Amino acid sequence: MNISETFPTCQALLAQIRSEEPQLARFYLSSPDKVPASREKQASKKAPRSKGRARRKAGRAEQDARSERERLERIGFIRDYNLTLVRREAGPDVMVTSARSAQDLQLWDQLRDVHLQFSTTYGEHRAAHQAYFDYLKERMSNVELHALAFAQNKSARSRALDRAFHGYRREIGILHQEMELLTLDTRQLRAVAMDDAFLARGRRLKQRSFRAVLGWWSMSDLLHKHGISVTSSEDTASDGDGSDAGARFAVTCADADGDDAREGSDAETRQGASDTDLDLFASGAEDDWSADELLA
Repeated sequence: MNISETFPTCQALLAQIRSEEPQLARFYLSSPDKVPASREKQASKKAPRSKGRARRKAGRAEQDARSERERLERIGFIRDYNLTLVRREAGPDVMVTSARSAQDLQLWDQLRDVHLQFSTTYGEHRAAHQAYFDYLKERMSNVELHALAFAQNKSARSRALDRAFHGYRREIGILHQEMELLTLDTRQLRAVAMDDAFLARGRRLKQRSFRAVLGWWSMSDLLHKHGISVTSSEDTASDGDGSDAGARFAVTCADADGDDAREGSDAETRQGASDTDLDLFASGAEDDWSADELLA
């Protein structure tokens, strides 16, 4: 697999690597810098009498947190950042089981150890970051190949299979985030740690951005990306539950000489697949940034 063609955005990230200490965001998460105290005098406020209005208290706490963050940005302690595949808002990923969560953390620990080992081996930060970056690209390629094999071997959709396939997405997302963290400066890494904006610690993926950057999200997307045609037939579930729609895939290798003849049938196939693909995050939450902005 040509990694540059499979992950074209990786080369752009490579050019933005900064020569900072390895794993700084994770360091700030466990050992945060002392936050500068505010010089602004705040009038003492009497605590409001509680009448069971928890929502009002929560709203005040959120407002105070936003004000504090804006203050830290103004004094240059933190700086805004952009993580392409990570949703800005916190919230649980409904497709992640406790076992998957443990696997994410295990992967995150492994990556930390590899990065620190490269730092010890190479000494100079940029050389260590370059070696780590190359390691991440190769590992992303391997995970995608495993996901492809999984998609080819599964002929029926089920909730359990969707969760298993989602695990491959999360692995690639964690690896990609490690790449992006190499491009952030110290103030941005402080902000990431302050927000606890780590996929490995439960943050959700942005579906549209993942598809824009990686070229796939669903199993059918991945098969199409690698030149494997998909025909789907939909079995209507008696309870109408989209998670058990029973979409079945008959997978055949695409003929290398049949690109033109295949164009029309692929368009129909993609339309059919979109009707059966699960919208895993159908809560109505939108991506923080559009795919066009991310790839600009």
